[in-house]
Amino acid sequence: MFKYRVCYDGCKYGIEAHENGEAVCRSDGLFESEDKAVEFANLCTVLQLSPIHLEDVSEDILFVRKVN
Repeated sequence: MFKYRVCYDGCKYGIEAHENGEAVCRSDGLFESEDKAVEFANLCTVLQLSPIHLEDVSEDILFVRKVN
């Protein structure tokens, strides 16, 4: 089972995927708001997003934010 947690790079919030208690991948700088990062991490956990897709989903988030 995958669990996603919020991480902070000193400027913006990102998310980190964990499997069996160990971090398996991380995407930094996605959100300025911790609340939005928590909401997204929870959604990824509930939907059981495979960590191999985290980079693609992160790029989509950044693209949508740039367009809007």
